[in-house]
Amino acid sequence: MENDSDFNVLSALAKRTERPLRDWLTAPYYVPLKGSHPQDAKRHFFALQAIHSDMRGALLLDGDHRGLPEHEVAANGLEVIRWKRYEIENYLVHPGALHRFIEQWAGPLVAEIAIKQLEQILPPAIMKDPLADHNYLEAAPASKSILPDVFAAAALAFPKQDYYQIVEIMAPEEIHPEVTEKLNLIADALGVS
Repeated sequence: MENDSDFNVLSALAKRTERPLRDWLTAPYYVPLKGSHPQDAKRHFFALQAIHSDMRGALLLDGDHRGLPEHEVAANGLEVIRWKRYEIENYLVHPGALHRFIEQWAGPLVAEIAIKQLEQILPPAIMKDPLADHNYLEAAPASKSILPDVFAAAALAFPKQDYYQIVEIMAPEEIHPEVTEKLNLIADALGVS
């Protein structure tokens, strides 16, 4: 994964959806890319396989690596998994969940102001059906162009590394089905049941 923030959101999603991966994620061997190229993850994986030939891994890529050819990052034993939306934070963009989250931190009036800001940012179709496929959520990084503006409208200084807390208030029906799909793919790749 790209960084600790992504890992924390993924862990929270696994817990919230009660996927088998939830227990494994409490103490995994995980390497954040931290701005490195995904090819570096492949090299790191090869080094681990030199020590443990039966090593299995999963590389979870954001949408900014969508154009990267599979052969450049895939390896025997390393499953490459890609988000359809731009990044994991894009799965947190749900008006109902964000409203409740902000309301718990800043109250109902501020939450209404923040959601009005969200309405200014997002196309109306996303506000109406946030779980549908939307080109906007495939192209815009929520952690840079959506969530910070919504939190600023609520006068909340909420850093990216704490975005996993949004997941904790999400209702199961607010979690995009692709999240469950990706958690299952990761569990399968790692042999977690």
